[in-house]
Amino acid sequence: MGTFAAHTIVDQEEKFAELYIKENVEGWRRAAPIQTKTIWYHPRNNLPICKAHLPGSNEKSARALEGALCATEETNKNLDESQKELLRWHFRLGHVGFSRLRSLIRHDKVKIRAGLSKTAVANCKHVMCSSCEYGKACRRPTKVNTTSEIKEKRMELKKGDIFPGQRISVDHYQSAVPGRPYSSRGSTDTKNMYHGGAIFVDHASGYLSVKHQVSLSAADTIKAKLKFEREASESGVIIQGYHTDNGTFNAKEFMEALTAANQKIRFSGAGGAHQNGVAER
Repeated sequence: MGTFAAHTIVDQEEKFAELYIKENVEGWRRAAPIQTKTIWYHPRNNLPICKAHLPGSNEKSARALEGALCATEETNKNLDESQKELLRWHFRLGHVGFSRLRSLIRHDKVKIRAGLSKTAVANCKHVMCSSCEYGKACRRPTKVNTTSEIKEKRMELKKGDIFPGQRISVDHYQSAVPGRPYSSRGSTDTKNMYHGGAIFVDHASGYLSVKHQVSLSAADTIKAKLKFEREASESGVIIQGYHTDNGTFNAKEFMEALTAANQKIRFSGAGGAHQNGVAER
Protein backbone atom coordinates (compact mmCIF):
# COMPACT_ATOMS: atom_id res chain seq x y z
CA MET A 1 0.00 0.00 0.00
CA GLY A 2 3.03 2.26 0.22
CA THR A 3 2.86 3.06 -3.49
CA PHE A 4 -0.45 4.91 -3.13
CA ALA A 5 -1.16 8.27 -1.59
CA ALA A 6 -3.46 8.08 1.45
CA HIS A 7 -5.50 11.03 2.63
CA THR A 8 -8.26 11.47 5.17
CA ILE A 9 -11.72 12.80 4.47
CA VAL A 10 -13.34 14.23 7.59
CA ASP A 11 -16.61 16.04 8.22
CA GLN A 12 -17.97 15.83 4.69
CA GLU A 13 -21.47 14.84 5.76
CA GLU A 14 -23.16 17.65 3.89
CA LYS A 15 -21.28 16.83 0.69
CA PHE A 16 -22.47 13.27 0.44
CA ALA A 17 -25.73 13.25 2.40
CA GLU A 18 -27.83 14.02 -0.69
CA LEU A 19 -26.41 11.00 -2.51
CA TYR A 20 -27.71 8.68 0.18
CA ILE A 21 -31.04 10.39 0.76
CA LYS A 22 -31.88 10.06 -2.94
CA GLU A 23 -31.57 6.29 -2.67
CA ASN A 24 -34.92 6.24 -0.75
CA VAL A 25 -33.64 3.37 1.32
CA GLU A 26 -35.07 3.00 4.79
CA GLY A 27 -32.62 4.18 7.38
CA TRP A 28 -30.62 6.63 5.23
CA ARG A 29 -32.10 9.69 6.93
CA ARG A 30 -31.15 8.23 10.28
CA ALA A 31 -27.62 7.34 9.14
CA ALA A 32 -24.87 8.20 11.56
CA PRO A 33 -22.47 11.01 10.62
CA ILE A 34 -19.71 10.06 8.23
CA GLN A 35 -16.80 8.75 10.18
CA THR A 36 -13.14 9.38 9.41
CA LYS A 37 -12.32 7.37 6.25
CA THR A 38 -9.13 6.94 4.25
CA ILE A 39 -9.35 7.29 0.46
CA TRP A 40 -6.58 5.80 -1.69
CA TYR A 41 -5.87 7.08 -5.21
CA HIS A 42 -4.17 4.93 -7.79
CA PRO A 43 -0.91 6.63 -8.92
CA ARG A 44 -1.46 5.85 -12.62
CA ASN A 45 -5.13 6.50 -13.37
CA ASN A 46 -5.87 8.73 -10.31
CA LEU A 47 -9.03 6.79 -9.48
CA PRO A 48 -10.08 6.13 -5.87
CA ILE A 49 -9.47 2.45 -5.28
CA CYS A 50 -11.11 1.86 -1.91
CA LYS A 51 -14.76 1.79 -0.93
CA ALA A 52 -15.53 4.15 1.94
CA HIS A 53 -18.67 2.74 3.56
CA LEU A 54 -21.10 4.51 5.83
CA PRO A 55 -22.46 2.52 8.76
CA GLY A 56 -25.07 0.26 7.19
CA SER A 57 -24.21 1.23 3.60
CA ASN A 58 -24.26 -1.21 0.70
CA GLU A 59 -22.34 -1.76 -2.51
CA LYS A 60 -24.39 0.78 -4.42
CA SER A 61 -23.62 3.58 -1.98
CA ALA A 62 -19.92 2.72 -2.18
CA ARG A 63 -19.98 3.19 -5.95
CA ALA A 64 -21.81 6.51 -5.47
CA LEU A 65 -19.09 7.68 -3.11
CA GLU A 66 -16.35 6.72 -5.58
CA GLY A 67 -18.17 8.59 -8.35
CA ALA A 68 -18.30 11.74 -6.22
CA LEU A 69 -14.52 11.88 -5.91
CA CYS A 70 -12.42 13.61 -8.56
CA ALA A 71 -8.72 13.34 -9.35
CA THR A 72 -8.36 17.14 -9.13
CA GLU A 73 -9.43 17.37 -5.48
CA GLU A 74 -7.00 18.43 -2.80
CA THR A 75 -7.08 14.95 -1.27
CA ASN A 76 -5.23 13.52 -4.30
CA LYS A 77 -1.54 14.03 -3.60
CA ASN A 78 -0.41 11.99 -6.60
CA LEU A 79 -0.74 15.15 -8.71
CA ASP A 80 0.74 18.57 -8.04
CA GLU A 81 -1.22 21.78 -8.61
CA SER A 82 0.11 22.24 -12.16
CA GLN A 83 -1.00 18.77 -13.16
CA LYS A 84 -4.43 19.27 -11.59
CA GLU A 85 -4.88 22.56 -13.47
CA LEU A 86 -3.96 20.83 -16.72
CA LEU A 87 -6.45 18.08 -15.96
CA ARG A 88 -9.21 20.60 -15.13
CA TRP A 89 -8.85 22.27 -18.54
CA HIS A 90 -8.73 18.84 -20.13
CA PHE A 91 -12.18 18.19 -18.63
CA ARG A 92 -13.56 21.63 -19.56
CA LEU A 93 -12.52 21.36 -23.21
CA GLY A 94 -14.17 18.00 -23.74
CA HIS A 95 -11.12 15.82 -23.11
CA VAL A 96 -8.99 17.53 -25.72
CA GLY A 97 -5.60 15.94 -26.35
CA PHE A 98 -2.92 16.91 -23.85
CA SER A 99 -0.46 17.95 -26.55
CA ARG A 100 -3.04 20.31 -28.04
CA LEU A 101 -3.95 21.60 -24.59
CA ARG A 102 -0.34 22.32 -23.66
CA SER A 103 0.03 24.26 -26.91
CA LEU A 104 -3.07 26.35 -26.10
CA ILE A 105 -1.64 27.17 -22.68
CA ARG A 106 1.72 28.25 -24.10
CA HIS A 107 -0.01 30.62 -26.53
CA ASP A 108 -2.21 32.18 -23.80
CA LYS A 109 -5.40 30.75 -25.28
CA VAL A 110 -6.35 29.33 -21.90
CA LYS A 111 -6.49 31.36 -18.70
CA ILE A 112 -4.58 29.73 -15.85
CA ARG A 113 -5.64 30.19 -12.23
CA ALA A 114 -3.87 32.86 -10.23
CA GLY A 115 -0.80 31.63 -8.44
CA LEU A 116 0.17 29.17 -11.17
CA SER A 117 2.61 29.73 -13.98
CA LYS A 118 1.55 28.86 -17.52
CA THR A 119 5.05 27.49 -18.14
CA ALA A 120 4.73 25.16 -15.16
CA VAL A 121 1.31 23.94 -16.30
CA ALA A 122 2.31 23.53 -19.95
CA ASN A 123 5.50 21.66 -19.07
CA CYS A 124 4.27 19.64 -16.10
CA LYS A 125 4.82 15.91 -15.88
CA HIS A 126 2.63 13.57 -17.88
CA VAL A 127 -0.86 13.15 -16.43
CA MET A 128 -3.44 10.53 -17.36
CA CYS A 129 -7.21 10.89 -17.64
CA SER A 130 -9.09 7.79 -16.49
CA SER A 131 -12.01 8.43 -18.88
CA CYS A 132 -9.68 8.71 -21.88
CA GLU A 133 -7.87 5.55 -20.85
CA TYR A 134 -11.16 3.67 -20.64
CA GLY A 135 -12.14 5.02 -24.05
CA LYS A 136 -8.92 3.75 -25.62
CA ALA A 137 -9.22 0.35 -23.96
CA CYS A 138 -10.77 -1.10 -27.12
CA ARG A 139 -7.39 -0.72 -28.79
CA ARG A 140 -5.81 -3.27 -26.49
CA PRO A 141 -5.14 -6.47 -28.42
CA THR A 142 -6.33 -9.79 -27.12
CA LYS A 143 -3.81 -12.36 -26.03
CA VAL A 144 -2.56 -13.98 -29.21
CA ASN A 145 0.30 -16.27 -30.04
CA THR A 146 2.94 -14.67 -32.21
CA THR A 147 5.35 -16.54 -34.41
CA SER A 148 8.67 -15.41 -35.75
CA GLU A 149 10.07 -16.43 -39.11
CA ILE A 150 13.23 -18.48 -39.29
CA LYS A 151 15.13 -16.90 -42.17
CA GLU A 152 17.23 -20.00 -42.76
CA LYS A 153 14.06 -21.99 -43.56
CA ARG A 154 12.43 -19.43 -45.82
CA MET A 155 10.91 -21.06 -48.94
CA GLU A 156 11.83 -24.47 -47.51
CA LEU A 157 8.45 -25.94 -48.49
CA LYS A 158 8.98 -24.90 -52.13
CA LYS A 159 12.64 -25.75 -52.33
CA GLY A 160 13.60 -27.25 -55.69
CA ASP A 161 10.19 -26.61 -57.30
CA ILE A 162 11.06 -24.16 -60.09
CA PHE A 163 8.77 -25.24 -62.94
CA PRO A 164 4.97 -24.76 -62.98
CA GLY A 165 3.21 -28.04 -62.31
CA GLN A 166 6.30 -29.63 -60.77
CA ARG A 167 4.54 -29.89 -57.40
CA ILE A 168 1.05 -28.86 -56.27
CA SER A 169 -0.01 -28.53 -52.63
CA VAL A 170 -3.58 -29.65 -51.99
CA ASP A 171 -5.77 -29.26 -48.94
CA HIS A 172 -9.44 -29.66 -48.16
CA TYR A 173 -11.68 -26.95 -46.75
CA GLN A 174 -15.09 -27.48 -45.16
CA SER A 175 -18.12 -25.18 -45.05
CA ALA A 176 -20.81 -25.40 -42.37
CA VAL A 177 -23.25 -23.57 -44.67
CA PRO A 178 -24.11 -25.60 -47.80
CA GLY A 179 -23.51 -23.83 -51.10
CA ARG A 180 -25.72 -24.14 -54.16
CA PRO A 181 -24.28 -25.76 -57.30
CA TYR A 182 -24.06 -23.63 -60.42
CA SER A 183 -26.94 -25.59 -61.98
CA SER A 184 -29.22 -25.17 -58.94
CA ARG A 185 -32.64 -23.59 -59.44
CA GLY A 186 -33.70 -23.28 -55.82
CA SER A 187 -35.04 -26.76 -55.17
CA THR A 188 -31.76 -28.62 -54.72
CA ASP A 189 -31.60 -31.05 -51.84
CA THR A 190 -29.10 -30.14 -49.13
CA LYS A 191 -27.30 -33.43 -49.71
CA ASN A 192 -26.47 -32.33 -53.25
CA MET A 193 -25.08 -28.93 -52.27
CA TYR A 194 -21.45 -28.01 -51.81
CA HIS A 195 -20.09 -28.79 -48.35
CA GLY A 196 -16.44 -28.03 -48.97
CA GLY A 197 -13.80 -28.40 -51.62
CA ALA A 198 -10.12 -28.67 -52.49
CA ILE A 199 -7.52 -25.91 -52.66
CA PHE A 200 -4.73 -26.36 -55.23
CA VAL A 201 -1.60 -24.17 -55.04
CA ASP A 202 1.31 -24.40 -57.49
CA HIS A 203 4.70 -24.14 -55.75
CA ALA A 204 6.54 -22.46 -58.60
CA SER A 205 4.04 -19.85 -59.80
CA GLY A 206 1.85 -19.50 -56.69
CA TYR A 207 -1.23 -20.04 -58.85
CA LEU A 208 -4.24 -20.92 -56.66
CA SER A 209 -7.40 -22.72 -57.71
CA VAL A 210 -10.42 -23.72 -55.61
CA LYS A 211 -12.69 -26.57 -56.65
CA HIS A 212 -15.95 -27.03 -54.78
CA GLN A 213 -17.10 -30.50 -53.74
CA VAL A 214 -20.41 -31.96 -52.60
CA SER A 215 -18.50 -34.16 -50.15
CA LEU A 216 -14.89 -34.67 -49.16
CA SER A 217 -14.85 -38.28 -50.29
CA ALA A 218 -12.15 -39.76 -52.49
CA ALA A 219 -14.48 -39.86 -55.51
CA ASP A 220 -15.34 -36.14 -55.32
CA THR A 221 -11.71 -35.28 -54.62
CA ILE A 222 -10.65 -37.12 -57.79
CA LYS A 223 -13.24 -35.12 -59.75
CA ALA A 224 -11.80 -31.89 -58.34
CA LYS A 225 -8.30 -33.08 -59.24
CA LEU A 226 -9.32 -33.78 -62.83
CA LYS A 227 -10.96 -30.34 -63.14
CA PHE A 228 -7.79 -28.67 -61.92
CA GLU A 229 -5.57 -30.69 -64.29
CA ARG A 230 -7.86 -29.84 -67.20
CA GLU A 231 -7.59 -26.17 -66.27
CA ALA A 232 -3.78 -26.44 -66.07
CA SER A 233 -3.51 -28.21 -69.41
CA GLU A 234 -5.33 -25.32 -71.09
CA SER A 235 -2.38 -23.16 -70.04
CA GLY A 236 0.17 -25.70 -71.22
CA VAL A 237 1.05 -26.95 -67.72
CA ILE A 238 1.36 -30.66 -66.93
CA ILE A 239 0.96 -31.67 -63.28
CA GLN A 240 3.82 -33.89 -62.17
CA GLY A 241 3.28 -34.33 -58.43
CA TYR A 242 1.27 -33.36 -55.35
CA HIS A 243 1.90 -32.62 -51.70
CA THR A 244 -1.02 -33.36 -49.36
CA ASP A 245 -2.02 -34.33 -45.87
CA ASN A 246 -3.10 -37.84 -45.00
CA GLY A 247 -6.73 -38.95 -44.86
CA THR A 248 -8.77 -38.79 -48.06
CA PHE A 249 -5.66 -38.26 -50.18
CA ASN A 250 -4.28 -41.55 -48.88
CA ALA A 251 -7.36 -43.48 -50.01
CA LYS A 252 -6.99 -46.36 -52.43
CA GLU A 253 -9.06 -44.69 -55.17
CA PHE A 254 -7.01 -41.50 -55.07
CA MET A 255 -3.72 -43.39 -55.15
CA GLU A 256 -4.90 -45.37 -58.17
CA ALA A 257 -5.79 -42.13 -59.97
CA LEU A 258 -2.25 -40.83 -59.33
CA THR A 259 -0.68 -44.07 -60.59
CA ALA A 260 -2.79 -43.98 -63.76
CA ALA A 261 -1.63 -40.39 -64.46
CA ASN A 262 2.02 -41.26 -63.65
CA GLN A 263 2.10 -38.63 -60.92
CA LYS A 264 4.03 -38.54 -57.64
CA ILE A 265 2.70 -37.64 -54.21
CA ARG A 266 4.35 -36.54 -50.98
CA PHE A 267 2.54 -36.66 -47.64
CA SER A 268 2.98 -34.50 -44.57
CA GLY A 269 4.24 -36.24 -41.45
CA ALA A 270 1.95 -37.33 -38.63
CA GLY A 271 0.87 -34.20 -36.76
CA GLY A 272 2.83 -32.06 -39.22
CA ALA A 273 0.06 -30.13 -40.96
CA HIS A 274 2.47 -27.18 -41.20
CA GLN A 275 4.43 -29.15 -43.81
CA ASN A 276 1.52 -28.50 -46.13
CA GLY A 277 1.68 -24.82 -45.31
CA VAL A 278 1.65 -23.72 -48.95
CA ALA A 279 -2.01 -24.76 -49.19
CA GLU A 280 -2.87 -24.33 -45.50
CA ARG A 281 -2.18 -20.59 -45.61
